Amino acid sequence: MRIQEIFTENYYKVYDLTSDYVGELILSIFNQMDIIKILEVQYCSEVNIIEKLDLHEQSALPLRWMLMFLCNKNYLSYEEKEGKHYFKLNKPIKLRNPEEIADRILAIDEMIIYSNRLLKNIRDEYPSFLLGKKTGIEILFSNEKAKLWRDYFSNNHKGYAVHNYFGACVMFKSFPLEGDIKILEVGSGTGSGTVALLNCLKKENLLLRVQEYILSDISPIFLRESNRLIMKEIADFDRILLRKIDFNRSIEEQKIAPESIDIVYGVNALHVANDLIFTLKEIKNVLRKNGKLVISECIRNNEIGTPQPEFIFNLLDSYRNVKTDPTLRKTVGFLTPHNWRILLEEVGFNDIEIILNTDFDRGTRYLPIGAVIKGQKD
Repeated sequence: MRIQEIFTENYYKVYDLTSDYVGELILSIFNQMDIIKILEVQYCSEVNIIEKLDLHEQSALPLRWMLMFLCNKNYLSYEEKEGKHYFKLNKPIKLRNPEEIADRILAIDEMIIYSNRLLKNIRDEYPSFLLGKKTGIEILFSNEKAKLWRDYFSNNHKGYAVHNYFGACVMFKSFPLEGDIKILEVGSGTGSGTVALLNCLKKENLLLRVQEYILSDISPIFLRESNRLIMKEIADFDRILLRKIDFNRSIEEQKIAPESIDIVYGVNALHVANDLIFTLKEIKNVLRKNGKLVISECIRNNEIGTPQPEFIFNLLDSYRNVKTDPTLRKTVGFLTPHNWRILLEEVGFNDIEIILNTDFDRGTRYLPIGAVIKGQKD
C-alpha cells in the first residue's frame, strides 16, 4: 500500500467532520453540567470551574483540554495570565444534534461507526468521570466496553488504522539490505498494528528475513488478543515471541539483552512512557550497532493543539501522568514533531527523520495528523 492511498481525500473529510462531532459532544457535556453558563459570564480557568461545580481532581487535565479544544474550534477565547489559561464564550452557543454529524460521517465511510460508537459512549460517561464517580479504567475497560475498544483499534476502522499502515509502509523501507532481522515491538495493544506490519512485510517478501519478532505489551490480556489476531490473519508466521514488557522499567532486566535487537517498532505507544528520556535510553541500549527505532505516532501541531483522539485517552491516568519538561516535552499525551526530534537527539540517536502525512503531495491545506519517527544507533 502506498502512503498516498492511506491518507485519502475521504480520510481528511472524515477527520474534519469527526472534529466537529467531538466539538458538539463536548458542548453537550458542558451544557448538561452547566459549564456553558459559567463561561457565559466571565473568563474562568479549569480550576475555577472545578471549584464552582465541585468536580473531582482527576477532571483537571481533561477539562482544560476540552476548553482548549473549543478554543481551537472558535467557540471560546482565552487569556493567559501567569502561565494559566482563562476561557470565555465568544458568543451564545446554538447546540446541534451530534448524531446529525455522525450520519454525515457514515455517509462517507460506514466503517467509522467504530469510532462514533466509542465517542458517543464516552460522552455519556464523561459527567461521571468529571464528578469522580468513575475512573477512566472503569469507563474504557468494563466488560461491555471491551468490544467498542477492540473495534476502535481494528484495521477495519480507517480513522485509527492509518497510523498502523503509515508505520508499516515506512518500516519495511527501513530494513537492512541483507541478513536476518530481530524485531521488538513495544506496546502492541490489541495487535492491529502488528498485523498491518506483518502483512506488509509478507507482501514485500521480507517476512522470511524476520528471525524473531518479540511482541510486547504490559497487559497479558492484550498480548493474548494480539496473538489470536495474528494467528487468524497470518497463520503461517511462527516466529513470534510474546513478552510482557513494561517500558517504564529497565528493558534489560526484563530479559532483553543489550545490543540484541535490529529494529524497535511501535504504533501510538511511546507517548505514554512515564519518563520518555529513560524509555528511549532503554530502547537505544537494546539496539545493535546501526539498529533503528521506527515508531508511528499521532501528533499535535503545537503545544496548545488538541488532537481529537485525546477526547478518549485523556480519561486514562497512564496517559495524563507523564513527566513533562519545558524544553524536551512540554505536554502530556501526544507530542509535536519538534519534541520527538529533540528527544531523540538528547538520547543520542542519529539519522533522525520525521515523516509527516502531509509530506505526500497534499499541499498545505491539511494539517499534520500522524508522523513516523525514525532514529538510528551508531
